[in-house]
Order: sequence, then structure tokens, then C-alpha cells
Amino acid sequence: MTLSRLLLIIVLIVGGYFAYQKWGGEAKKAAEETFGAHFGKGHAYFQLERYEDAIKELQKAIDLDPKDSRAPDAMRRMGDCYSKMKQNAKAIEVYQQVVDKYPDYTMRTDVQNVIEKLKLLGGGDK
Repeated sequence: MTLSRLLLIIVLIVGGYFAYQKWGGEAKKAAEETFGAHFGKGHAYFQLERYEDAIKELQKAIDLDPKDSRAPDAMRRMGDCYSKMKQNAKAIEVYQQVVDKYPDYTMRTDVQNVIEKLKLLGGGDK
């Protein structure tokens, strides 16, 4: 292999690496700022019982796209987080937003039932 070919290969490898660092990093960041990314993180945090972190991620998802078909699920999960943290008044508030903002939500009746149960518990925070 000639020296010029070796230098060309090195230049292409190094150039490719720097191009990936510049544009690949931007693409990764853009992919992390989607409804789905935040929704997924929020769900994972919920499963780990990290409810405050879940709420933050779910709220980011809703803020990015409140018309996403999963937005009512994200909001309902936020209510679930508040309920798990025994913040019943805040849970009721969030669940009521689900009912008000998403009248065609398939889980609407379930959400309304949860609201009624929390109200029977006093609806106050413990």
C-alpha cells in the first residue's frame, strides 16, 4: 500500500469520526426530545417507583405534543404517580384534566371511577 493511499484512508476515517461526532450527536439529541422518548422514560420511572421523575418525564412528553394519541395515557399515569405518593388532591386534579381535555379517551370511565374512589377517601393529601 502506498503512503498516499494510507494517508487517504486515515483522513477518511478521522473525517468520518468527526462528522459523526458533530451530526450524530445532534441526531441523538433530537431523538431524545420526542414524545415517545419522554413517555417511555416516564413509564420506566413509574415501574421503578420513582414517581417524581416519572411525572417530570411525562409532563415533558405532554408539553412536546399534547395531541399525541398517547397524551391521555401520559396524563393518566401522572395521576397514578400522585396517587401512589398519597397526594390524592393532586391526583384528582390531574385525572380530571384527562377527562376534560380528552373526552374521547377510551379509558375515560376508568379515570372517572378512580376520581370517585379518591373523593371517597377524602380527596385530601395525607
